[in-house]
Amino acid sequence: MTQRVIALIDGFNFYHPINHHQKKLGICLQWLDYRALLSNYVKRSRINPKGEISELYFFTALAHWRNAKRPGTTEKHMAYINALKHSGVQVVLGNFKEKKKTLYYLCDAAPSADKCEIMQVSHEEKETDVRIACKLLELAVQDKFDTCLLLSADSDLVPAIETLNQLAPEKNVVLVTPPSKAKIDKLKRLCSQHIRVGVNDLQRTQFPDEIINDAGYVLRNPWRRPTS
Repeated sequence: MTQRVIALIDGFNFYHPINHHQKKLGICLQWLDYRALLSNYVKRSRINPKGEISELYFFTALAHWRNAKRPGTTEKHMAYINALKHSGVQVVLGNFKEKKKTLYYLCDAAPSADKCEIMQVSHEEKETDVRIACKLLELAVQDKFDTCLLLSADSDLVPAIETLNQLAPEKNVVLVTPPSKAKIDKLKRLCSQHIRVGVNDLQRTQFPDEIINDAGYVLRNPWRRPTS
């Protein structure tokens, strides 16, 4: 029986492992076509023989603050977001919150009893797991899917899956995790199936280096693969 399939993608949870392998192997993996990647998994697992996914949601946030040290960071991210939108993925933008922490350490220039202090500023992505959890339950209540592909290794999503299993046990959640060593035991126990994305699968399902969108604009791969 053909099932209605949706996908919820935790963008940064996948970004970091993919970026690690891209740097390690020297090949482009970030220009990933999630629809193509997931359609192959859906076909193979026989969730839907045609590999059709009705709705895909990609949750991410723009790290504007990184442009100071890495010029072009946001520009690359926006190019990718536009490529995803062209493929029919719905992009949900969150935000980063500035986090300040005061650090104390012994300073040679100060008396031994005193400590110097510095302010350390970091940034933390906020609300993404909550947004994913809300969307999962929202679409379940609206009866928009039979199977949800949940692309994340974030254990903060455990309560949402537990709630879904209690309220709508007929709905299946298939856990899809990035190529990393993240601990996912509790997530796996709550899901009907687990798929770990392989690096070869990532390499096979990249967008073309140039995409012409519906408005006639050319979207170019900012991580363009070197040509021999």
